[in-house]
Amino acid sequence: MTLYCYRDLLDGEAYEYFGCTLYFVWGGGEHQKPVQPSVNIPHLLDTAVSKLVARNHPALVFFRNCIDGGTGQQKCLALAKTAGVKIRRQNALALYKVLKLERELQSIPEDMPFEIDPPYDLYELVQEHFADELETALGLTYIKSDLSECELDNDTPVADGDFLFEIGERRTATFRYWGHWHTSTGRWKPLKLFGDFDLLGLRKLLRSISHAQA
Repeated sequence: MTLYCYRDLLDGEAYEYFGCTLYFVWGGGEHQKPVQPSVNIPHLLDTAVSKLVARNHPALVFFRNCIDGGTGQQKCLALAKTAGVKIRRQNALALYKVLKLERELQSIPEDMPFEIDPPYDLYELVQEHFADELETALGLTYIKSDLSECELDNDTPVADGDFLFEIGERRTATFRYWGHWHTSTGRWKPLKLFGDFDLLGLRKLLRSISHAQA
């Protein structure tokens, strides 16, 4: 597992010494090759392409032969037109890309692991959520930091997908607010925050992160 964090600052006349640290536990790491995508891929992209696959359109065989022979997309489409394979250009472009992806995935050995990147965009949304809530409730200026790999400042046990935050005084090294979201249970334990903080919105973001890591 890898721990990522934002070590942000909170500036203001009354709280010029506050800091906010957000921790994200990433255990995505290595995954095994997914189940053969085959003709299921088109359903994720375009209804028209799905219909072509369902009907076993002649373009499927033609395009697969192009891909297997190393023929590029534009040349393949031109050859298909010359050969009398009737298909709309927009559908042909989409179908070629889908079949090429299918072949690339099929070429990955079954036992070869592959890396999945952490959901950086969702981490950033959590940071923005804290910035909005703290600036609104406490009247502070939230100074964002860049995401980095880090270690916890305590011995709290964590699991894949967990989220933790600590908000406290930098001068005295004491915390005012803290929380530990356990993705396995979908609950906070422990949690201490001021009442106006939008925990519902934060919970939705954390669940999105959990789904991204599944």
